[in-house]
Amino acid sequence: MKIKTDSWHYRLICWSLNSSLPAEVQTPHPSICRYFWQLVFCLITAPATYFANNTSTKVSWLIVAVICLYYLIQLGILQFLLMFGVVILVFVVFCGIIWSLFFRGTTKQWDEESHSITYEYLKAKASKTCPLIEFEKEDE
Repeated sequence: MKIKTDSWHYRLICWSLNSSLPAEVQTPHPSICRYFWQLVFCLITAPATYFANNTSTKVSWLIVAVICLYYLIQLGILQFLLMFGVVILVFVVFCGIIWSLFFRGTTKQWDEESHSITYEYLKAKASKTCPLIEFEKEDE
């Protein structure tokens, strides 16, 4: 599989694995299986990484934590999780509406050899192999 170095997932992994880590860990792993799980990890930790790296947002992160703790104490754990689930559901529906408004009617032609990372990972797991990735620099 070939992945371009200007793709969003490659750049996200490189951004998440910043200079605080050893040099051999700063680049994405060349195996599709490890690359997939690196991407999942980076997607989950990206908001926390962003807030941790920006000193101006540390205060706002603390405020969000205090508000969540307040509601957790006031409502109890079950009601808090229910409220959190509703907030996430509203956010997902809102993003879906915005996505459909901006990308309605657009189609993308897929190459026979161009598949998503999830597809390639599932195909590799089914065949019980983890092929290596070739990282391609975009010609300028």
